[in-house]
Amino acid sequence: MAQELQFVNAELIKPINMKTYTSIFLILLPLVLESCGQRRPGMSREEAVAELEKPVSAKDTCPRPVSSVLDTFATDYCPPAGIRHQPKIIRNGIRTFSVANALRHIRELKPNEIGVPTVYPTGIKDFQTHVPLVKVENYWLLQGAIGLYLLNKDFRMERQLFRNDMEIHQEGATVVGHARRIMGPVGYDASLRMLRAPYREYTKRRSGVYVVNLPWDSLLQSSETWTTDDLVGFLPAKGQSFNTPCVLEKGHFRLEPFSSRLYTLGMKGDTLCRFIVNGAEDYPPAATYRTAEKSQIYLYRNKPRFRMAYDNTIYEIENDSTLKAIWKLDFGSLKQPSGKYVVENMSNSLDGYWSVQAVLETDRYLMLRLAEGYDCPAARQNNQVRLYTVIQDKQTGESFSLPSAQVQEGHPVFPNLPFEHKGHLFSGFPYGQTDGQPYLIYNGKQLKAEVPDLPEIADDELVLLRIN
Repeated sequence: MAQELQFVNAELIKPINMKTYTSIFLILLPLVLESCGQRRPGMSREEAVAELEKPVSAKDTCPRPVSSVLDTFATDYCPPAGIRHQPKIIRNGIRTFSVANALRHIRELKPNEIGVPTVYPTGIKDFQTHVPLVKVENYWLLQGAIGLYLLNKDFRMERQLFRNDMEIHQEGATVVGHARRIMGPVGYDASLRMLRAPYREYTKRRSGVYVVNLPWDSLLQSSETWTTDDLVGFLPAKGQSFNTPCVLEKGHFRLEPFSSRLYTLGMKGDTLCRFIVNGAEDYPPAATYRTAEKSQIYLYRNKPRFRMAYDNTIYEIENDSTLKAIWKLDFGSLKQPSGKYVVENMSNSLDGYWSVQAVLETDRYLMLRLAEGYDCPAARQNNQVRLYTVIQDKQTGESFSLPSAQVQEGHPVFPNLPFEHKGHLFSGFPYGQTDGQPYLIYNGKQLKAEVPDLPEIADDELVLLRIN
């Protein structure tokens, strides 16, 4: 979609021309933000935690949150050594999606066969991202490039909760951004009533990727928008991706790059558990390298699910020591590359090899975007890659592939889902799901070009289309 902002490998991808940096570190932060009312001097850590968990009354709210920290960490802090739990992976009840069969069954969808779109103007003036909507109690959280927004049950903005330290301006058809301090995808830890997210900063004060916490009650009742100046107490650690959800109860998780390992971590960065999801060999790059696919992490009804790059199982994180295998992707006799084959040598041909480029799951469907060959702009321009969208109907068991698609110049693109609204046809691929139903996000100008007969919508307003 036009003018879309997406975080990938700690960089902004086209059509955004991002002037930023690329080194990645993990920092975990246990953060407590106070209201303006002064707390008792000398209160214990346990008392501070109890105080934090109390609802914030109206008289305690303030224009800008005052911060205190339960734990502070030096820049050379090392988390406690050791691994606390033995891993458990549940494989009973796993379902199979036969990708090979779906590719043999080509079927064209009728408009709105997947569901009927309902238009929700959000009132948000921001740029699109691929960060998923998050449900917190009776609210939704939508994250744009500029900040984090609180939406009501009708997906209408009530106010902006958080603002990134980021400059964005438009140069012709290109949106140019410079991010000094920016928060990644937010998740909600109901056990502590906290939002938690990766956070990236490249300033003279600090440099790297961190994990930060924002107390939900304080954030919700604060009378002003929080900024990056309200985040304190950074815990150094390594390996955290900036652009994916990471929240667990009383901690977070990370997928180790170029491996088949996943770690769960506590609030001090201590390792709770280490999972090895398959026996694949590690494939750390020695020099310049390419990737045929990336790991996918998504929220399904607010629970994290993931598929590691070059692995064919989708897992759900049940808790900090348990994974549950949900889906097996069966490619049959189709060739798939290993991570080592792709990364170790740029000259290794990917012709005829299949890779997974995107995963979307709703209550009714599992959808995959696939590439046959190496998918990159040059390969599309030269028609050297084939792109597919395959769908598994979880209710009927039917699996099928959408007909191939091309742009006007004849170059391949991923097939999209067809929709109709007020007699106008358009197509798209969902960003994620809300309460099990898929949704898309457009800016107003883009949507009005496809569906002219809409209520008053600003050109620079984000519009959510929920598919029911």
